[in-house]
Amino acid sequence: MKRLTWLPWFVGICFVFITQRVNAADFLPTTKEELNFEINSIEVSESSMTITGWALITDAQHYRSSADHKVWIEILSLTHHLVIEAQITPISMTSISLQAGQSLCPDNVYFSTTCNYDYDHVGFSAVIDLSMLVKGEQYTTNILFSALNANVQRKTPLYYPIIEPVTRMVGDYRFSAISSLDDTTLRISATPVYARKEPTKTSAIWAYGTNCSTSYANRLYFRYGATFNNILNRFPIDNQTYYAMSAKLDICVDGRRRIVEGTQFNPVWISSLFVEYSGSPLTIRSELVNTAPVISATDQTVMVGEPVNLLSFASAYDAEEGDISHKIEISSDYRDQAGNYIVTYLVVDKYGYTGLKTIRLTVVEPDNSPPYITAFDKTILQFIHFDPYHDVFAHDLEEGDITQRMYASGEVNSDKLGIYVVCYTVEDSKRLSDVQCIQVTVISYLDTLSRYRMISILNPFYNESYPTSWIQHLDVIHNLKEMSIPLISIQLLKKPR
Repeated sequence: MKRLTWLPWFVGICFVFITQRVNAADFLPTTKEELNFEINSIEVSESSMTITGWALITDAQHYRSSADHKVWIEILSLTHHLVIEAQITPISMTSISLQAGQSLCPDNVYFSTTCNYDYDHVGFSAVIDLSMLVKGEQYTTNILFSALNANVQRKTPLYYPIIEPVTRMVGDYRFSAISSLDDTTLRISATPVYARKEPTKTSAIWAYGTNCSTSYANRLYFRYGATFNNILNRFPIDNQTYYAMSAKLDICVDGRRRIVEGTQFNPVWISSLFVEYSGSPLTIRSELVNTAPVISATDQTVMVGEPVNLLSFASAYDAEEGDISHKIEISSDYRDQAGNYIVTYLVVDKYGYTGLKTIRLTVVEPDNSPPYITAFDKTILQFIHFDPYHDVFAHDLEEGDITQRMYASGEVNSDKLGIYVVCYTVEDSKRLSDVQCIQVTVISYLDTLSRYRMISILNPFYNESYPTSWIQHLDVIHNLKEMSIPLISIQLLKKPR
């Protein structure tokens, strides 16, 4: 088949190679059209990630043993770079790549497109030690290939278009190999290539029309250079992957009707041997999977003179570490006098994630009850004025409403998104006090849009069934619908998820 060379612009970055003494500058960046490859599998164990497949520089030389070529997998992040030499395995692509009517290339002939080369032992297996990866980093990948007899070195990004990433939890870290099929575009890189009806080399070929491909039984061929953005499916077989797409008729070239992406024929299958990948290359990630610990504690009431163990009022649980109550730190103004006190509990897990809980500890005497402040956490929109005393009240059992004696401390900057703390303090006539703190969350107006939906009086329940309590009032609803009332819109708060 005719193969055209297409080299992209490339910016080289120099790193220090850790596992092999290989100079990246010796490998000329190229495309899959010249450095053809296929990833057959990626497996992740407790200690390593193994990438297997095959690779070869086309039309360059014979590949008959592990002595005439080498393969490396290059992985690099913003701060780290590794090159892992792969083991050569006996995968043969000779029969699949044979060009009909061409003889075998002589041993000393290189870079010929008029004869066939042996593509034996072109498989590889690369093992990446997970302990060598920097935790929390994301790595991109390249395949490096050296054809020793032809004295040529090439590199190209790796792709492994799959529906779901390959993942494995190792301790608290999730290791992933990601190369999304949805983010991949295919470009036809060879010609002529049949449009097949099934994902095999021997399946039926699409045929249509009578005015172009009559010499070729009206068969359909992919147009060289055409791109397909919508990949419908994938099917790996015989060390290659077939991709299903949807196509339409295009121009007639060399007496063959060509097809491009469209909706006229579906599905049309093509082998990965004849496509160039673009989109999101294979990335390797190591991500910490950790949740913040949770402190359980509730408000407490004790008597003056009663022994108090503040730690006994709280417990802490971490999803990864279990019970970590012994790590709780306490901050409080508690003293053995009648009044209300704030007790703050803080716990930190092994990765620095924190849990925080504040309770009110009420200390009472029999002859007098301390005052009580009623205040709740609030959420306000950015740029809206915040009145700290709105909907906040102070009450004393003996003196009644003493809200006017209450004062607030803490600032809320409604121009800036965030969480602010406002504390309220009040004393009764016997100098018993209460302190209550709330959180004021300033949110963006855009954050509220997804919490509402638009309905109309002509469709009051947005295509949902009527609630049971409304069944007996259906006549009222139907009467409203029959009236020529202009369409109005109201906002209903969705149930919290």
